[in-house]
Amino acid sequence: MMIIKFTPRIPSGYRIQSLNQRKPVIVLLFVVTLAAIFMVTLPVKETFFPYPLWKDVSTYQIIKMHLSARPTNTNRAWACPNVSEAGVRKMDLDLSQIQFYDDVEEKLKQLSEKEKWKTGFAPALSRDDKISLLHVYAVFKHALDRARLGHILLHGSAIGAWRHQGITPWDDDIDVGINVDDWMEVKKALSCISGFTLDASTNSKWSFFKSDGHVIPDNAKKLWPFLDIFLYTQDERYVWALNYVHLTKFVFLKDDMFPAQLLPFESLLVPVPRNLRKVLNQEYIDPDYCASHNTNHKTGAYETTVKVPCSDISDLYKMNFSPY
Repeated sequence: MMIIKFTPRIPSGYRIQSLNQRKPVIVLLFVVTLAAIFMVTLPVKETFFPYPLWKDVSTYQIIKMHLSARPTNTNRAWACPNVSEAGVRKMDLDLSQIQFYDDVEEKLKQLSEKEKWKTGFAPALSRDDKISLLHVYAVFKHALDRARLGHILLHGSAIGAWRHQGITPWDDDIDVGINVDDWMEVKKALSCISGFTLDASTNSKWSFFKSDGHVIPDNAKKLWPFLDIFLYTQDERYVWALNYVHLTKFVFLKDDMFPAQLLPFESLLVPVPRNLRKVLNQEYIDPDYCASHNTNHKTGAYETTVKVPCSDISDLYKMNFSPY
């Protein structure tokens, strides 16, 4: 049998044409590779992420933070073999050490039209509401202290400790952070306290509040007043939030955060970042400016923010700036 081998003839211009068709793909891959090298070797701020706290953080670190492990099953119901009483009663709080601002309400009524903007800095809490919020925090703190678990004040509560030695007068919640490595023990410590509820329905931000608190419109998860609990993690150099939204404003050098220092906070001593002024400078750019609250946590309503030098409202509030 005769076998005839057939070799197709390739037109002379075919290979050149094929290479020409691939050129855009090759160029694209080259550009993407250069871009990847560029982003990994330069701070993120100079490319796509203009967040002040990321200014000196490498893109490699930012990617690492975004990919860091989040806990699973935090929303699983916790079985309570025993329900304990709250370790602190409301009557245990030293009211003489709590700052109330009854006089500020009168001052606001006497403002001229030109100064009406100062009403944005009106006290957010009544006397009873402030005592209730501090009671929630005191119960939280006692439960964690008893279990030998740490926490740290963050965000607006940290600036309140620094500027007011307590809750910022126009703030209406308390922000704390816990190490994600402790999440199971923290959940155990907070889930079985009579009269209090822990909402751990997400893996990065929880809430702790009284079970008979005020219902917040359009918010079925928590009652007011409440603590916001942010889960954070760390490596040998940085500490950062696991909540993606707060990651843009919560990434600090570990040495600036720990070991925490204690500062007065109304009638309590609370843990705040080790280099508090530096941390506040990084998060708020200039903590000597006061910004009114953008959310009423009791009603869930958003409010217009006013930002002014704190000296402009020194007629309303006395501010003792901690040097730390």
